[in-house]
Amino acid sequence: MKEVGRFAFTVHPFDVSRIHRRWPITRRLPDTWVEGLMRWKGPVIHAQVPRLETAQGAAEGWL
Repeated sequence: MKEVGRFAFTVHPFDVSRIHRRWPITRRLPDTWVEGLMRWKGPVIHAQVPRLETAQGAAEGWL
């Protein structure tokens, strides 16, 4: 069995509309509040990439 490499890719929202899509409840707040809250919020796992195998190795990770 191949050794599995792990990765995490950090994705930053382009603007507040992306945050509203992920958390619809934020639409009820002023955009400046949402931006302020996101500065203090820790990372969130958006998706997990299952184990991928190639001839060169294997990896799994998170977005």
